[in-house]
Amino acid sequence: MNPTQADEVKSKMSWADRILNQDESDSASSSDYQSSKGDEYDDEVQHWEDLEEDFSNIPLCLFCQEHINVSDIYTHLKDDHNLDLLELQKKYKMDQESFIKMVNWVRHLGKSISLDKLFDETDQDLKLVVMRNVLFDYSTGKPSGVKPPWDDDKWLEPSMENDMFLTYWLDFDDKEDDPSLFENSASVATEAPQVSPVVMDLLVKDESDGALGSDLRRSFRIKTTTPEIEQAEACAKDVRDLEAKLQTLQIKNQKMKEVMSRIAGDGNSKEDKSPVTMRPCDDNGDGKPSSHDEEYFESYDGIDIHAEMLKDHPRTLAYKRAILNNKKDFFGKRVLDLGCGTGILSMFCVDAGAERVCAVDISKIIFDAMDICYENNKEEHITFFHKKLEDIGEDEIAKVDILISEFMGYFLLFEGMLSSYTQARDKFLKPEGSMYPNCADMYIVAVSDEDDYQNNIGTWNNMHGYKMSVLKRKALLEACVKSMEPCAIASEEVPIKKLDLHTCKNRDLIIDDTFQLKITRTCSLTAICGYFSVGFNDGKQYKEVLSTSPNAPLTHWKQTVFYLPERMNVSEGDVVPIEFRCTPHPECDRWLKVVMKIGRYSCTFEMK
Repeated sequence: MNPTQADEVKSKMSWADRILNQDESDSASSSDYQSSKGDEYDDEVQHWEDLEEDFSNIPLCLFCQEHINVSDIYTHLKDDHNLDLLELQKKYKMDQESFIKMVNWVRHLGKSISLDKLFDETDQDLKLVVMRNVLFDYSTGKPSGVKPPWDDDKWLEPSMENDMFLTYWLDFDDKEDDPSLFENSASVATEAPQVSPVVMDLLVKDESDGALGSDLRRSFRIKTTTPEIEQAEACAKDVRDLEAKLQTLQIKNQKMKEVMSRIAGDGNSKEDKSPVTMRPCDDNGDGKPSSHDEEYFESYDGIDIHAEMLKDHPRTLAYKRAILNNKKDFFGKRVLDLGCGTGILSMFCVDAGAERVCAVDISKIIFDAMDICYENNKEEHITFFHKKLEDIGEDEIAKVDILISEFMGYFLLFEGMLSSYTQARDKFLKPEGSMYPNCADMYIVAVSDEDDYQNNIGTWNNMHGYKMSVLKRKALLEACVKSMEPCAIASEEVPIKKLDLHTCKNRDLIIDDTFQLKITRTCSLTAICGYFSVGFNDGKQYKEVLSTSPNAPLTHWKQTVFYLPERMNVSEGDVVPIEFRCTPHPECDRWLKVVMKIGRYSCTFEMK
């Protein structure tokens, strides 16, 4: 819009204001005018009715019910409410994000107090007093080290739907010498709503970028139709498309390298017994994020996986009992919830009396967790961090009294979250702090289940009259997650790893030892079954154990089954040695590689 067009629009808007606000005494002349102009006038009236609808986008004042044009916000707040935004910026060194938080904080308090009493000094309501001190008392300055009450990421969430006030922003630094420049620089807003860059950056994000962008779009309902914005959105989409194509090519290239490596290999089939190094789960060894890591976090963006975990009653209720039955341990304490997901464990901690819960998750489900938190009135005690653990500084989260996480994957170690749990322990937990859970044990048993073996392995020996040995070999390579019946167990339970989570290191997460299976019945062994349990023993009032054994209530972890290449005949009382080695997979630390030697069989399994 050029200057001439802008002046024309302003002139027409002034004329429209007079039309819309005229008194009843003018109605007769208006009627005469309509008669004389006929259809031409109808078109004009319709045009200005459309303009009237656009007036709903004019911001509502923070302290009264008046809608203020963007160009008049600074002068209105200063003249009518004695709030000088320039002085407020100087006092708190506010940037644009701080301004958004301040607006949402004021809106939130306005729902519970009468803002018309804000300027009545005789009313000493605590919330009113706080607002007077932090917003209007510029003479005292900001005490060193004291943050304003809105300095919390939760105030980035709009407190009022369609709050156009959040789109207002001016560069304070350019106005310090002449506050009158506020009006001049803001006057361009009469052409189109001036959306702040931070807000616009969120508004133009594609739906695939998660709940925050879409929620902001729903909250603001801004019509971003200017050519510049449309062009920016088109460019952003092109960039995203190119990035997606590049990532796809990189994955294909990596797979091609792996195939060529196997083809050109030296054929050495001996198992590598060299020491295994556990790297941080987001590290390729070159300091760059792993593509597998990105896929892993994205797998937790949707609701299906969280629904499965929440509906796993043995799992969820074990945590609930461990927390709520130890309220004395949680009361007034600081808690870190690692991988918070939907926030269910964080809310348990708040119900147990925790003073502050720091909920950390890099997946986009955290935005839904924020909504759940607000819906259940827990926002005063939970602070969310949409970051990887490695990216959170110790200045962002002070040392906590309790570390809690549901880090367990299939066969305990799958997904590699346990190393993140111990990393959070070393970084944020006080030396005397508690861990929920605080210990973990892994077990194996021998099983004999003829029907299960035939359905999964034996079937490839005769598939409609044909042998399919290549598919049988592939089936044997994969560890299978499934539920085993207790009646299939054919040996005593053998513990293969016991972990004290207060002290264990990454090297302790590797299993490499020989164990003895004591057979309990004469049968043909078909598989080795693995499972785990975790203990909540740090509580002073209550202890809890969560087990995934075939003899325990079924959980979503079920059990992990390693099928034998052929059936193995055993008798009751036999002692069968088994060499068992479990390490991170060489392609991805979140996966597992298991090598097992039992009897005359040597087997390799992958968990991907």
